[in-house]
Amino acid sequence: MELVTLDRSRCIQIPETLLEQLGIEYDSQFQVEVQDGKLVLNPIKEEPKVYYENDVLVVDSQLLVNPEAFIEELRQERMNELML
Repeated sequence: MELVTLDRSRCIQIPETLLEQLGIEYDSQFQVEVQDGKLVLNPIKEEPKVYYENDVLVVDSQLLVNPEAFIEELRQERMNELML
C-alpha cells in the first residue's frame, strides 16, 4: 500500500509504480466517485481508432509491448516452424 498526500492545490501525486502497473500515462482521465466512504478513481481507457487507409486496416492505439522485441519473437517462432 502506498501513502500519498493531498497538497494545498488539492492534487495527489500517484506513485510511478502504480501508474506503470495500471498502464496509465500522463494526461489520462479518470471517473471519480465515492464508494463506502472511499475515494475511487477509475481510469478511462480510450477506444483505439480503427479505419482504412489505402485499403489497409489501421488501428491507432498505444502499443502495450516493445515492438522490436515483439517482431523478434515472431521471427523466432517463424524460424522454428520452418526448421521442423
